[in-house]
Amino acid sequence: MEINYEAICIELRRWANATKRETVAAEITQHYFELGGGDLPLYPIEAPGATHNNMQNIFRWLDSGSRKAKVKIEALKPAILKALEQRRYGTIQYQVARAQKEFAEAVSAALLELPEADEEINDAIEALHVLRSRPHSGIYCRG
Repeated sequence: MEINYEAICIELRRWANATKRETVAAEITQHYFELGGGDLPLYPIEAPGATHNNMQNIFRWLDSGSRKAKVKIEALKPAILKALEQRRYGTIQYQVARAQKEFAEAVSAALLELPEADEEINDAIEALHVLRSRPHSGIYCRG
């Protein structure tokens, strides 16, 4: 499935509304440089003024819709997708949903006495360990 410019713009604006533009730009920029960078006028987030300048550039490209802006967003797409993936998979809602899925699969495999039951149980345990290791999880789980 190809993710187009408009879909990226919508998702990044949603993210920015939930947090702030600087956060979105910093995450994208960090991944951009981790993936090797390129020729876009972006600066490592450690550079003075980088967060603000990167935010202005990225959101100017999102808001423009011009051919040049679309080319720049396309060049940023791997970093954007990496940042969005990290954001999605890092949420408590996602981790709880994954743990529930893994638990249901483990129970089904055990009840059906499937050969892969042990593997399914291990997957469920791992999903619960991910929940336990979240910051502030000591409220719910004692280690």
